[in-house]
Amino acid sequence: SVTGVEMPPTSFDEDLAREFTADAGEPFADPEGALLPPVLHEAAASWERPAGLLTETLAAGAELCVVHLAGAPRVASCDIVCEAADAAAKAAATALASAMHLIADHAEKFDDGAFLWELIWPRSEEGQPVVSPTGRYGVKLWEHGAWRLVTIDDRVPLDRDGKCLLPLSGNRLELWPLLLSKALLKLSSGGQGGRGEHELALHRLTGWMPAVAPVLPTVPAATTWSLVASMLARADTIVGLTLPPSGSEDSDALLEEKGLIRPAMLTVCDAREVEGRRYMRLRSRYASWRGPFCDVDESSWTPALASSLGWSRMQRLRMRAAGQTLLDFWVDEASLLSLFGAVHMLHRPAASTATSVTELDRQKGAEQARLLVLPASDEAGGSSTRVQMCVQAPGAQEVGFSLSRFEWSSCTAPAPLLSLVVRDVWTAELDLREGIYHVEFFLPAEASKGPLLNNETTSEASVGASNGMRGGSIAAAGDGEAELNSAEAESVANGSAEATEATVEAEEADAPPLSCSLFVSHAQPVQLGEVRDVLRDALSVHSQTVSGTTKEVPPLSWAVALAVTLKPKASGTMCVTIRPPGSLPASCCRLHAVDDATGESTRVVGFCTGPVACSDASGVTLLLDVKAPAGKTPLSAGEWHADIVSDVEVEISAAELGEATLPLEQYSPNTDYRLFRSTLSSSASCSAVVHVACEGFPSAKLTLRQLRVDAEPAEAGLDRATSVIRAVTGVGCVTMHGLLPDGAPGGALLECVVDRHCAALLELPNRPVQGLVDAPPTAADEEAGEPGEDGAETKPARGTTDLSWRLLAVAPGDVTVEKDAAFYQSLDALKSTWEAAEAGRASRAKSMREAFLAHSRNDAQPASSAAAPVRRRPLSESQSARVLSAEDWEAAAAGTSEERVEAHKKVCEAAAALRAQLLERSSAASLAELAAAKEGEVRLREASARSSSHCDGLVASLLPAACTAQEA
Repeated sequence: SVTGVEMPPTSFDEDLAREFTADAGEPFADPEGALLPPVLHEAAASWERPAGLLTETLAAGAELCVVHLAGAPRVASCDIVCEAADAAAKAAATALASAMHLIADHAEKFDDGAFLWELIWPRSEEGQPVVSPTGRYGVKLWEHGAWRLVTIDDRVPLDRDGKCLLPLSGNRLELWPLLLSKALLKLSSGGQGGRGEHELALHRLTGWMPAVAPVLPTVPAATTWSLVASMLARADTIVGLTLPPSGSEDSDALLEEKGLIRPAMLTVCDAREVEGRRYMRLRSRYASWRGPFCDVDESSWTPALASSLGWSRMQRLRMRAAGQTLLDFWVDEASLLSLFGAVHMLHRPAASTATSVTELDRQKGAEQARLLVLPASDEAGGSSTRVQMCVQAPGAQEVGFSLSRFEWSSCTAPAPLLSLVVRDVWTAELDLREGIYHVEFFLPAEASKGPLLNNETTSEASVGASNGMRGGSIAAAGDGEAELNSAEAESVANGSAEATEATVEAEEADAPPLSCSLFVSHAQPVQLGEVRDVLRDALSVHSQTVSGTTKEVPPLSWAVALAVTLKPKASGTMCVTIRPPGSLPASCCRLHAVDDATGESTRVVGFCTGPVACSDASGVTLLLDVKAPAGKTPLSAGEWHADIVSDVEVEISAAELGEATLPLEQYSPNTDYRLFRSTLSSSASCSAVVHVACEGFPSAKLTLRQLRVDAEPAEAGLDRATSVIRAVTGVGCVTMHGLLPDGAPGGALLECVVDRHCAALLELPNRPVQGLVDAPPTAADEEAGEPGEDGAETKPARGTTDLSWRLLAVAPGDVTVEKDAAFYQSLDALKSTWEAAEAGRASRAKSMREAFLAHSRNDAQPASSAAAPVRRRPLSESQSARVLSAEDWEAAAAGTSEERVEAHKKVCEAAAALRAQLLERSSAASLAELAAAKEGEVRLREASARSSSHCDGLVASLLPAACTAQEA
């Protein structure tokens, strides 16, 4: 099923057509034969077969026939008539009939077996269509880029007066107009149009490519006439004209006065220019021209004009007087622009054609994109090549279509050259450069009114003519509306939206996919197909896809979502695109490419690596890690896909991930602010990822290092000599990619430390503090109020040991993480040596540590506590003598540039002296005071190095900070 009705899924087959025989049997009733467009469905009152309509005629000895030829193979004996009384039904039948007449007027241009009644089965031994006794017929129609056989019956819809609603032959015994109309309406009933539009009918009856150019007041008159004249000069093009859609009563009255009726299509036979004026000769069985230059218009015709146009007007007047019907007439350019609405062109496809049909899922979109390979221009020195495109989509729903250039090694999609929304059929002639193009169908978010061209690429694709047709909804012929059952009636009465939504979702889930097709014709062979096939055949490029499933990630947790290992078999280039599940937002993901030989990790922007050089010496592992955001909802599991395109063969696989963790552990004070030193090992050669996260301190700055052991310790109790191979830094957490656990004996050696400046701001202890001196609150403290009171700021706790951390290691294989036994054994040996040298050292250290922790707890007590806050004793006057006073700062700001520079130097010296004093009193000075002094020194040194022209603003901005440092 291609458009919702049963038909062979493959191209037309002669053997399949032979199944339609003229053998007698039971009358055939097509299950889908009673489907009609809405305008015909409303007018239909009954159904009858041709034999029932012509009972008296057949009783007199006449016989039904598919076609009665008038001496020539492609000349019918009678015209097509539309006898329906309903205006809308008659208009729909007239549109179909006029399309058939346009084809009949150019019978010599169509190939054998592709002309009107030649599309009908069964056939006689001579190849002529014959009547089927059972009423079962097959009609060959062009659908989705191929000839297909549509099965129909011969039942005819009638109105209340017994008039046929479909086009009929003037010879009531001929069936071919009726059978062709039934087949066209059957395809339309599957969701394609349904009103018998000219373009869709012409496209299906001929396989040619229709195009439309509107006749608008804004388009120059010469442009429309030149287009028609140029199309008539081409032997592979047919041209017609249609009237504008229904408008006001005045416009309808004007058309009726001129002898024109909607929606008939008129054949354009000739276009000439005489003495600067332009004329067109038209032909129609549904028009009786009474406008300028009609046969009886004596004022417009002159003998010279009639001779120039080859028009025997007097002879035509005699023929009219004799009662003959004349179908052709001349119109001038003014009548063309004022009365007609569009120029219709039907182009024969070029010698080489290609077709691709895509099944578009109603919820997910296209399953597979397509590639189009265009050859070089067939003209010498031409930079572009002309190609015809026909896009066919379901009429019941609009479908988007895009065309863009394709580079297989590019990670960014170029801007589309052409992007439009199609309903039914759209065709165009494009001038494109040779190369490869990416074509894709998609479900548009909003319906577009017409094709959209990228303004930046108009030189790349120029549209000659385009058509974006729209169709109507389809209703089935029946006896009446079905009654609602009790549950549905109650749901409607209560206004239950849930039941309605559930019904719609169920219908969408059960609905078949939307069939969309692209038909391309070109003077030289073209290639059109799935990406993998075209890359392999046209470019010798390999394309592969691997998929897997991610696991659920809890909020604020880190995980490796997927790992893909790539092992090239030769040196070349490859490009990988990751398609993560919809449950993983891009803002939570990071993609890394890791060289398996060196462990070098490269951060990838987005989900496409772009061109990556590869060799058979080493492989590449792609790792996608995820950090779930805060909240209650985890990142759910989903299916991911990885698309790999390469110019060499690549062995690809989705790696099974192994994990190893170190349990949550608290920070143990040490002089290096080290969280841990551990070893990472694995039994297989793979690149691992290590993630370290802090608990409760999201602002902690961490540095994760990979160490190399340079030398073993000279004596017991000493640590090994190490150097840093590489290091990564993060805030709150840190991740290192590309670790090679099997690259060193015992595995990779890792160490994580807290940045010293950050540790000072957090007042993270590095050792027990000795000689704490308590000082009573100062007068300033009493004026500010007790800590914890309203309006007073509570002093944060110092020396916290609440910093906890955890480690997670992930690798494509088994992985093990353990604490570095040699390091911790050296610490234990050092402690034993100290204890042996000084008995009781460990117990005194323990008591000092407990005193420090108790002091920290007292500092953090709330305001309701009876204990007074502990304050630091300020520096003595002798210790702060070298620090500049506030008056010095103000004088420096008001001085000359040279004086300000000199003041900066003094400030730097003062800050350095203050820092030295604080370092000397480190046992009594807090870490926060040290950090403030260091920060003030750095800022002042930076200020002194700047140009003197910037000193004014710098001094003013640095005064408050410097005074604060002085007070500290």
